[in-house]
Amino acid sequence: MKVRNISSFFLGCLIMQVVNAEACISFEEHKDEIVKCCKYEAPFPKDAVEGCVEDAKGKSGGDKHEFYSCLMECYLAKIGAVNGKSIDEGRMAELLQPLDETARNILLGAYKECAASTAGTKRAQCDSFALELEGCVLEKLDQQCPDEYYNPSEICDKLKAGAEICR
Repeated sequence: MKVRNISSFFLGCLIMQVVNAEACISFEEHKDEIVKCCKYEAPFPKDAVEGCVEDAKGKSGGDKHEFYSCLMECYLAKIGAVNGKSIDEGRMAELLQPLDETARNILLGAYKECAASTAGTKRAQCDSFALELEGCVLEKLDQQCPDEYYNPSEICDKLKAGAEICR
């Protein structure tokens, strides 16, 4: 599994979450627009995800949600961003260092806020904390995207105003 755009990959993981809100925005229907709302992404090492794919396949037993939960659990732990059900703020700050100060502050703030409000559950082999964390951060990123990085559109404007992506 090759991963070319890590934010598209993370957003793709959101598809696997259960739809539970009427006023949310469907990722499947608006994917092309959603992934372009904010023009920056966390500069996490893309090659690290490759080593987690086989492990996630083995643990998931063919269940797509479990696969993405396992994949994200492995990946964020492998790069040192997550330890169990908490983020390593020092490591996260280090990973975000290549970004400009505004982007770093927004993303680090989103990770801290989302880590505090994300519980995660263990369905089978893996915990969903990392997957839920990434989904939350991506929503916060769209909501807080600085004007210079923001790509306005009807869907992006709704996300920026606080609409959620269906889970």
